[in-house]
Amino acid sequence: MQETTRGDIVRERAPPPKTMLHSICAVVDMQVADRNVSLERLAQAMNIGPRSIQRKLSTSGTSFREVLMTARMKRACELLALQDSTVAGVAETLGYNEPGNFTRAFTTYFGKSPSHYLRQV
Repeated sequence: MQETTRGDIVRERAPPPKTMLHSICAVVDMQVADRNVSLERLAQAMNIGPRSIQRKLSTSGTSFREVLMTARMKRACELLALQDSTVAGVAETLGYNEPGNFTRAFTTYFGKSPSHYLRQV
């Protein structure tokens, strides 16, 4: 069973997004928390085509991959802050097949390993 984090509650109570990019990010955040995220699912949730989403993101200077990585890393920090969390458990929750892949992505994104982040929390 997935634990509810403070970030989940904040997202639930947040005001509606003001721009298309904010809307996309909000839906991706929710899908990451639900552990079921894809461009196709995002497009379906927003009732527009996947290519339209890619164009909107490109116009904003980002990509679906970057939005997804940001959402995953934000969720990773929330989960790592929970008591009794492990790097392997967080990796699994975020959909990484191998903890090493998660560790590499986290380190690339934040410049420090999840273990180092855990020691600081």
